Amino acid sequence: MNFIPVRKILKCLGIYKKRDRTPISLHSYIDSVPQRNEYTNRRWIMLLFIISGILLLISQYRALPKQTFTEVPEKIVNIDEFEAIYKDDNNYSVIRRMVEVNTSTVQDIMLSTTVKDILSRDENIFVQTKKAQELRKQEQTNGHLPFCFHKIHSNHSANLESEELHKQLSVIKPGGYYYPKNCRSRHKVAILVPYRDRETNLAVFVFKIHPFLMRQNLEYRIFVIEQAGNQSFNRGCLFNVGFKEIFKYNNWQCVVFHDVDLIPLDDRILYTCPSFPRHMCGTVVQKENLPYYKYHTLFGGVSSMSVRHFEAVNGFANVYWGWGGEDNDLFWRIHAAKLPIVRYNKTLARYTSLPHIKQHENPNRYRLLSNGAERCKIDGLSNLVYTVILVTENHLYTRILVDIDRMKNITDTF
Repeated sequence: MNFIPVRKILKCLGIYKKRDRTPISLHSYIDSVPQRNEYTNRRWIMLLFIISGILLLISQYRALPKQTFTEVPEKIVNIDEFEAIYKDDNNYSVIRRMVEVNTSTVQDIMLSTTVKDILSRDENIFVQTKKAQELRKQEQTNGHLPFCFHKIHSNHSANLESEELHKQLSVIKPGGYYYPKNCRSRHKVAILVPYRDRETNLAVFVFKIHPFLMRQNLEYRIFVIEQAGNQSFNRGCLFNVGFKEIFKYNNWQCVVFHDVDLIPLDDRILYTCPSFPRHMCGTVVQKENLPYYKYHTLFGGVSSMSVRHFEAVNGFANVYWGWGGEDNDLFWRIHAAKLPIVRYNKTLARYTSLPHIKQHENPNRYRLLSNGAERCKIDGLSNLVYTVILVTENHLYTRILVDIDRMKNITDTF
């Protein structure tokens, strides 16, 4: 029978001493009674404190979530290495499931008190309520279905003019929303595409990317975040705006940040929700096979993050107006948060680049990168200012036209 060595524990703690059994006189015994009573009281008080502390620690331990992160190498350059590391870990199944429970509550932006804005807000609330009802109906419909199994193809190409492709795209819901009919997807993915004045690239992109994503049995929606006005293009700010807006449509688990001119060439490039930030664009074949691994701090082109991790790094920086810098800034934010970056092998993660006119470079990008670590807490999702002008649900994507005023998003003071 198990027992607890109370006396030994108390002796170690210094609150127990062996009883003195030496014969003493009656007067000495009477004189020692108050001292022994004081010692006994002090001992019981110490015991109560110890027991209370143990109970408090147990209650706090039960209230804390299970630790899902384990020590990982600082740099993981191959997805196979990542899988090999964690499949041997007892927490592998926990790590793989953690992105499935990430949800986020996003506050709406402050609206002015004009009659037009009030009517627009009421209409928006009505639309969100309607979408929530549709989602509940969908969950009731396919909640009994088994989880999807994804069969990986090495290569797959689609002809834009084929009747089979148009028939396949006909099952997509308005707004570019899709979910498998015969099974439940394990991943809810929002695809964010920053955009302005690239109609041809956008048309090719949505026709190519939908069959690619459907073959992976994902539940996804494509959001095209369009910048209004003629100010310099701000890719990072548009991603932040899109992240704020997407939760009006679904409780997404992760986000894929995707340039409109990049098309994946291999079905082994998974757009599933990653356990850690994932850089997906390894090689751009139309740019003399430009290897993205050549630049250690690059996190651009196509990348994905869980909702939890993107909020933890405060999103993209809002201060990069013009081409370049925002992806490197995000790399250092992820590094500061002590999160490893998973990179696909460059021979697998091959993309083709659609022809387009190069944007004007940001002349201040290197200066901004020099103090990016100091700015990450105050520049990003936390200080984003924008106005939604128009939301349109096209057949293959949801278009969100936004105004991001440069004067309201602080730039030149950094």
